[in-house]
Amino acid sequence: MKNTHFALMPTLCVATAILICFLPLIAAGQDMKDAGTYAAAAADAQKALAAYQQNVVNDKNYGKYGFGSVGEARSSQLGAPLPILILGLDQLKAYNPGTGYKPSIAGAQMLWYPVQVAGQTRAKLEMIRKNNQWVAGEFGSKVTADIVAKAQAALPDLLAAKNVPAGYQVALVKAPAVYGQFLYVQSTAGDFMVPALLNPERLNLQNNTVYTADEVLTKLKAAAVDIDPKKVM
Repeated sequence: MKNTHFALMPTLCVATAILICFLPLIAAGQDMKDAGTYAAAAADAQKALAAYQQNVVNDKNYGKYGFGSVGEARSSQLGAPLPILILGLDQLKAYNPGTGYKPSIAGAQMLWYPVQVAGQTRAKLEMIRKNNQWVAGEFGSKVTADIVAKAQAALPDLLAAKNVPAGYQVALVKAPAVYGQFLYVQSTAGDFMVPALLNPERLNLQNNTVYTADEVLTKLKAAAVDIDPKKVM
């Protein structure tokens, strides 16, 4: 499957400010029980977005970054981030069905920021923590950013239908080997995953549907069985 992301230019990848305070993370309209989106990343993410707006997006390429015009790109703002957790091929192949998934969301070293215009998601900006600094990662990806935004918008109602109480924590789980991304929910009612996929049927899943984490991981394990590690980026 074709990857639609756009990598940030190397000259724009250097973080310029480090803060030590934290902000509460808002996910799908819910306050997370564990406060903790790294406010240090917020300052660096804003500088990275400004660099894209001024130095990268122009009147010839604004469309590929998800914008309707250069003016729209220049007016875009960052929304509330999601922590990103990575599921590697080795983890998928080693998964033991029935054991579930309990990662540490608070320790996430990557963040996903929606890039919005008038509250509507147009793209995404990822920030990565390296050597105690936040640096810019992928930018653009309108299609995948829109899928994640729709999943986030639907999440409160989906979880309410499953009687999941408020106070849950949300992260974005990426499984690169199977081209997968999911909203991951930790709650007192259990751990759940909501697919946010291009062509979810290829993994026998449906977008905007709540599954137990074990259900999803069991399917991902089956999909990963024959994948050659040498062919995974």
